[in-house]
Amino acid sequence: MAALTNDTNRKLRDGDLQALPVKGSTRIYKGGLSCTDTNGLLVPGADAAGYKYQGPAIEPGDNTDGSDGDLTVVVDIESLVQAHGTGFTQADIGKEVFIVDDDTVALVTTHSVYAGRIAEVYDATTVWFDRELPRLHFKLGDLTDVSEASATAGMGLTYQTDGTWAPAADAD
Repeated sequence: MAALTNDTNRKLRDGDLQALPVKGSTRIYKGGLSCTDTNGLLVPGADAAGYKYQGPAIEPGDNTDGSDGDLTVVVDIESLVQAHGTGFTQADIGKEVFIVDDDTVALVTTHSVYAGRIAEVYDATTVWFDRELPRLHFKLGDLTDVSEASATAGMGLTYQTDGTWAPAADAD
């Protein structure tokens, strides 16, 4: 396609919700944290290699008797989300959380399926997290997505020896 030379009527849709195809032989529970697998199919949240967190399902979906993509489920890809875990403290605000299963997040998991950053600690077993907060806390050797590196470029951040990012000294 060529670049526009006139105004266009661009089709738009609400960016808060996304309908995703469900993996065959899979059940998605309403409110369950959901991920896409390595084939881009919706599955219940899990700490599995190659999974990407998508959001909580706003409707249930039972594709247990179906094949890949026979069913779609709508997920909320933008809102703050409440989830459960263990051992959270007020000091965890701003820290990254990762998917454990379709109801649970943790500060550390095996496969680090990124869910978001803690926005509020309700109690030791319940947090609110925000997937929209930028993921800036990573070690240089741990980059798995070029967009993570690009997100920090030009933001005036420098990597610190303690594994965090801090404002860069003014170059002028």
